[in-house]
Amino acid sequence: MHLTLQSVYPAIIIIFFLYKKIKRSIGYQPLKPRWLFTRIILFSLFAFGLSIFSAIHPFLYGYLILGILGGWLLVFFAKKNISFEKRRGKIYFRTHIWVEVILLTLFLSRFLYRVTELYLTSPDLNRLGSYSQSIGTDPLTIGVCFLIAVYYIGFSSFIIKLSRNELEQHEYNKEKDILAR
Repeated sequence: MHLTLQSVYPAIIIIFFLYKKIKRSIGYQPLKPRWLFTRIILFSLFAFGLSIFSAIHPFLYGYLILGILGGWLLVFFAKKNISFEKRRGKIYFRTHIWVEVILLTLFLSRFLYRVTELYLTSPDLNRLGSYSQSIGTDPLTIGVCFLIAVYYIGFSSFIIKLSRNELEQHEYNKEKDILAR
């Protein structure tokens, strides 16, 4: 196997973005409503694109429905286990660590699977046309991507809703629940 800069540079870029994704996903994140709104738009467009693939291949509707149900289940669990923190005048939030781990595991496993499949399909990276057409027909990848898209759309919408005048009330209720226990 001959490694060239042509194959090393994309790998370095991919590793860098994966590092940023993992670092951003685990732990407290700053509350930035503009970024959350942008995330909603991007994932909505992504989900719309996936649903167009399903129109071309109707057998994928089942995986889209499973992705929707799984995404809403994660949103429901994340809403129940969200925590906020105020540091240096900024508000930070995070959800339960298991939601973050599930999302990262799903994303990384499907990503690594597809990259491995890409390399095994055409190690010389010259015949990517047939591979790019197969992405839309892989049911599990479509289902996992739709699950992630639905989660981020639902959770970001919830955070934006909370950030509008309800954040203080949410913190008050959470403290009240803790004191009641």
